[in-house]
Amino acid sequence: MKSVLITGASKGLGKALFDHYLAMGWIVFPLVRDASVAHDMKTKAPNGRCYPIVSDVCSSDVEDSVKRALAGAGKLDLLINNAGISGRSSGLENTSSTETQELFNVHVVGALRVTRAAVPFLMRSSEPTIVNISSRLASLTKSAAGEFAGKGYSYTYRIAKAAQNMLSVCLAEEFGPKGIAVFAIHPGQFVSESAASGATSSAAETAAEIESWVSAQRQVDGIQFSQPNVGVIPW
Repeated sequence: MKSVLITGASKGLGKALFDHYLAMGWIVFPLVRDASVAHDMKTKAPNGRCYPIVSDVCSSDVEDSVKRALAGAGKLDLLINNAGISGRSSGLENTSSTETQELFNVHVVGALRVTRAAVPFLMRSSEPTIVNISSRLASLTKSAAGEFAGKGYSYTYRIAKAAQNMLSVCLAEEFGPKGIAVFAIHPGQFVSESAASGATSSAAETAAEIESWVSAQRQVDGIQFSQPNVGVIPW
């Protein structure tokens, strides 16, 4: 039976991914911050298929929590670094160092922590995969071309996601030769609390697209920055 660890699994796309993989028959390790949410997830899931991890990707303790949870399973097939938060302000004058550090800690350091804990278990899988949920706003090419100019997007979110993309590239460089496929994915616009204007797809539909696309890939030579079923995004 395949297994997946999903960070930020309590709501939005993370919760949709949790529901989808559970329905697909996978063993799911949802990483959430609230113990009551974890209890509810485990109670409603089929017996032996849901093992919540109550922690925070911003905590130095998250690595030990992940290792303890995965020790019983012995291996992990898929890691989805989905945990994320939005920037609250735009423009240099309104961009604080506190907010910048906060987003960097979640999107980059948090993903690094969880990945570092998960890699030994991924190495025991026959087809190990890491998926980092990125954003089109991380594209330096698109940004430099002026595609997002004048739209009020935050410095902090764009900086953090661009740095997360570099983390993805570094991971692919190190672990691709060892058999771990790494993908940076822009999930597209879907209806959620922080949805971009014009969003039409639901989080559940987006989760299904991601699962279907990832399951059809097997790339360990290099890395893609892609929107599933749409195409490659320039770095």
